[in-house]
Amino acid sequence: MGIRELEDAIAQEERAVQAALTAIAAAQQRAKGHAVTFTESWPAEVVAQLRANAAQALAMSAAYPPYARGDWNSDAWRQWVPDSAHPPRFLVAGQIADQRTAGGEFRVPWPIPFIGLARTVIIPTNGDAAAGLEVLHSLVIRIAAMFPHQARYTFVDPARQGRSFPMFRSLPTGMVRMSTTDIARDFEEIRRDIDRINAAYLDKQAPSLEKVAADVRVNERFEFIFVAEYPDGFDRRAIEGLRQLARNGPPAGKYLFIQWNKDLAGPHDVKLDEFEGLYVLPLTAGPRAHYEATTSPAPEASLERAIFEKLASVKPPERKLGWSDVVAPRGDRVWCESAAVRIETPVGGSGASQLLRLWFGADDEGRTCAHGMLGAMPGAGKSNLYHVLVLGLAARYSPKELRMYLIDGKFGVEFQDHRNLPHADVVSLNTPPELSRSVLAELLREMEWRNSCFARAGVVDLAGYRKAGEPSGVMPRILLLVDEYQELFEGDREGVASRHLLQLAQQGRSAGIHMMLGAQRFGVVGLMHQAAVMGNIHLRVAMQMPHDAVQALTEFGRDGRRLIGACDLPGKTVINDRSGDDTGNHFGKVAYLDGDQRRKWIAQLQAKAQAELPEDQRGRGIVCDGQAQPRFVDNPFVARALRRPARLSVREREHLAKQPAHAGGLDVGDWFAGERPFALWLGQEFNVNGYARVVVRRRAGEGVLVVGGAYQARYGMFASMLTSVALDAGPESTELFILDRSIPETPWHGTLEETTAVLRRLGYAVSYERGGDAGDALVERAAALTTRRRAQSEEELLHEPSVFLFIADADRVRALARRDGEYGLEDSELGIRLALALNEGPAVGVHVVLGFSGFMPMTRTLDAKRLDQFRHRVALQAGEDDSFGLVRSRKAAQLQAHGQTPIVALYCDMIGGGESRFKPYAVDDKAGWGDQWALVAGRIELWGRRHGNG
Repeated sequence: MGIRELEDAIAQEERAVQAALTAIAAAQQRAKGHAVTFTESWPAEVVAQLRANAAQALAMSAAYPPYARGDWNSDAWRQWVPDSAHPPRFLVAGQIADQRTAGGEFRVPWPIPFIGLARTVIIPTNGDAAAGLEVLHSLVIRIAAMFPHQARYTFVDPARQGRSFPMFRSLPTGMVRMSTTDIARDFEEIRRDIDRINAAYLDKQAPSLEKVAADVRVNERFEFIFVAEYPDGFDRRAIEGLRQLARNGPPAGKYLFIQWNKDLAGPHDVKLDEFEGLYVLPLTAGPRAHYEATTSPAPEASLERAIFEKLASVKPPERKLGWSDVVAPRGDRVWCESAAVRIETPVGGSGASQLLRLWFGADDEGRTCAHGMLGAMPGAGKSNLYHVLVLGLAARYSPKELRMYLIDGKFGVEFQDHRNLPHADVVSLNTPPELSRSVLAELLREMEWRNSCFARAGVVDLAGYRKAGEPSGVMPRILLLVDEYQELFEGDREGVASRHLLQLAQQGRSAGIHMMLGAQRFGVVGLMHQAAVMGNIHLRVAMQMPHDAVQALTEFGRDGRRLIGACDLPGKTVINDRSGDDTGNHFGKVAYLDGDQRRKWIAQLQAKAQAELPEDQRGRGIVCDGQAQPRFVDNPFVARALRRPARLSVREREHLAKQPAHAGGLDVGDWFAGERPFALWLGQEFNVNGYARVVVRRRAGEGVLVVGGAYQARYGMFASMLTSVALDAGPESTELFILDRSIPETPWHGTLEETTAVLRRLGYAVSYERGGDAGDALVERAAALTTRRRAQSEEELLHEPSVFLFIADADRVRALARRDGEYGLEDSELGIRLALALNEGPAVGVHVVLGFSGFMPMTRTLDAKRLDQFRHRVALQAGEDDSFGLVRSRKAAQLQAHGQTPIVALYCDMIGGGESRFKPYAVDDKAGWGDQWALVAGRIELWGRRHGNG
């Protein structure tokens, strides 16, 4: 066939096609005409039925949740109460109207595929991009309303730099993943998250996220990726990333919504409509079988604001992994683990069935995990993780295997319950920096002692020592847990804390001492040698953190930072036990341990320890509260005394006093039984082992002076010193004179009188007076006893009881006030008798303890030269001149530099040169002195009944 014949054939075919199109158009027109004619000829009852259907549809629509309606009816949204919906298979995009009814009253929601249908929604726009963005905006709000706190959003808007999604500021913090300028890299982050979800949750029983059991799935969020103005800003890498998300995202709960601007040109060989699983959502769908669909724009700004305000009030749903199901050992497995090589406990769950674990020591492959660090923002679940870690370890390892130092470096009281944990050597609450640093120093001393034990045994570490048979007994591992560890460095101009941390970090593991440091960020201001310290932090734990903090992390690799970014609910965590290397990341949820369950377990472990372990195999139980005054009965020396079946003899007291502090002794080398010494407890020092005390002996110049205006502390110290006398010696060895000049109707007024009543009931010889001639007579009797004893031999004096004269508020004893004389103020007659007792009394066993309301009131009773008789001086807050006059330094003027609480005091040994800053025992409602005294009195009474030694 020639060219002309071919052209004629083609023309003939084109005429045939045109004729067919004309015939089709005519047929359509005739059909429409028939439809109109038919509609107009409907019987009235058919029209009525259609209208009834429309009314019924409207009534049904009103009963829907407002996000399931096709409009933004303000009344419906005002009555709406947010709740958590099950993952729906359809999402409402607008309304469908039946055009056969007048005005199209018959309207129903326009559903589009959603969860579980594996579709990518495309909104094509051509000249109407703004309307397409409105639809995206509308869908974001509907999804947020359907999934309060259960949805995460990624907004991709390279063309307008995020301006297409202004609503993101109203979404809850942590639920928005904003894209960067590198879109392909952003998509790669999402793809890695898909890999994580696939590995953690999906299997044959649950091939996609919505099919995972609801109580497991609730710890994950569905993620919705909204793309505006595609393909503007997209290169081939980004488009390929988008294609992968469309193909692999839905099973992992990642769904794409793309506004495709067809006015913009993209790479010529890449077509969006070639993507898998597309659902095209046109802005309007023309009449189809009498129905017309119209997409819904975003609501009015005021309604949108009201919706987000309601959403903000909703508490996020969460799955709380049960402590009993995940962490707690079975009853027959409590305290069955050995700490010879490591300590380890589960702390939560990962994915559908795996456990999250924390460990210190060495694993079966010999890999080391020496120390740990936790970073988490407030509200992320950090405190709960501490409780789970502490109790998980305490339930697996006995106090013979594990001891703990628990330090709260800020203002919390998270470790309050752990004071009764039998593993606790130190529990410090509201810890001031100087006390925190003293804990580090204490552990360094412990480390040095352990290393000396290893050297004697010919081994290099705890594991070797345990394997060699531990010649000095079982040596437990130690866990130091410091919350808000940045407080260690406050006011540390010399860098002491940094040096201590570095030494513990580098050398602690071999000695079996492990640290877990916590803060809101990993790196903190003030930490020197940070690289060297972090080099020994093999365990790194992160929880929810601000986005900028996550991106700035250097302690984790790229994959670790991505996982931390997914920690969007309290309790979610990333645990890395390989120094931050991405091969060691474990993502999951920490088990929840409520307060009642925590206290129950602590009580069980405490009872088990008391039944099975001797006292020297339990923790020391030292409790420090940086903001509260200490309790007398919490003093470990007092607590141990109260647990003894009998009071120690004079020689036993001497032996105990000379023992070093780490062995439970007083560390007083010059304690000699022949001098009949007494340890009078004053309060708690700002260090781990330190408890302020006055040790009075039968030596010259051993007077005790307490000066300051804090009455509750001054009377608390007087009461504790009286109680100390009763703990140290029985009624046959002591005699007490108490002159109480406290001001009537004050909270401390009855303290010494109540103490006296108990002492008398216990058989002690106590003379108590409130002043007047009878009070003056007590001073006279002390002076007379001093004169009589001066004539006795040393052998006779050994059998004489120790006498204590306590005068509280001595400046209110009128007969002691100094008088005007020829050469100025002179001692009164009673003052001369008091001076005799002060000068000569201590050497013969008559001790004087005086309290004054201030330095100047004291000078009206005592001449300055009399101060030389007071070796022991206790100062409360004073002015600078008074401080120099009393303790020869300005330190008493600086005691309350950090506020009025806690009350701080200064003890100075004016002969020995020692001094200590401490929190005195105080008489206040919190102290509960009467209850404490009852405990002491009960034990003293028991000693007397059992052994006749009172």
